Amino acid sequence: MFSNNKSNTIAYLNELLAEMTQLVETPYEYKNAQILLSREITRVWEDFQSPPRSQSNIDHHHRREEQQKFTPPPGDFPIPQFQSTPSFDANFVTPVRKGKRNKYSKSYRGQEEEEENLNTSRSFIEGGESQKKMESVNDCHVLQTKIYIPEPPMEKGGKPIKCSYIGRILGPSGMSAKMIERQFDVTLLIRGRGSIRDTRLENELCGRKGFSHLDEPLHVLLIAKNVNRKECEKTLDRAAERVASLMTPVHDELKRDQLLRLSVINGTYVQRANFKTPESSMYSCS
Repeated sequence: MFSNNKSNTIAYLNELLAEMTQLVETPYEYKNAQILLSREITRVWEDFQSPPRSQSNIDHHHRREEQQKFTPPPGDFPIPQFQSTPSFDANFVTPVRKGKRNKYSKSYRGQEEEEENLNTSRSFIEGGESQKKMESVNDCHVLQTKIYIPEPPMEKGGKPIKCSYIGRILGPSGMSAKMIERQFDVTLLIRGRGSIRDTRLENELCGRKGFSHLDEPLHVLLIAKNVNRKECEKTLDRAAERVASLMTPVHDELKRDQLLRLSVINGTYVQRANFKTPESSMYSCS
């Protein structure tokens, strides 16, 4: 009777171990099921190790022979040694510790390879897209040209005409320059000696890194970008012609419009529309 019970217990343990192996190798995570199954294995093993009171005089050699009848389940699931019962449950919980599958199982290795291949293909695609972006940036032509600002012409008496070409190009609050940038899709910059209002600051910055343009004469720098080089050159030429047309000491429609905008900005348009404010003197041409 005792032998039949032991045989049934051994068969039951083998079934539990086989089910644990299948449960660990499944691609899905059944953490609670594995914990419950490991506890059941622990309970059965404890019952197997502790003989009934009526059979306390069983031979130790016979118990060892019974223990050797265990057959390990198929697969590469690590079967812990049943030496210390308290650590047995912890050893069985190890495959699902922190919610991770047993990395020694075949299914885990297969999934790990699939994830690695997926990451490799994903990085290849992203790398290709970034390479295309870099190629598009490299294919974009960036051209620039300089329009040097001349000195104002002389009057009949030998005095220079009071005129600010920079004021005509920039306009009040830089509005004229912004209109040119939007119209021709270019970047307009004032560079060269005299491009900084503060003469003392300009002298301090002269010769420093990033301010080499201060060694050049006063000029307008136009920058254009386009994937088509010919279109980029055409855009740059049209913008340069527009800037060059502004450098005339004439009180034309442009100047009147700039004075009107300046009076609106200063809040003097209604009260004293014809009054020239100190700020407008730098933009005026007499």
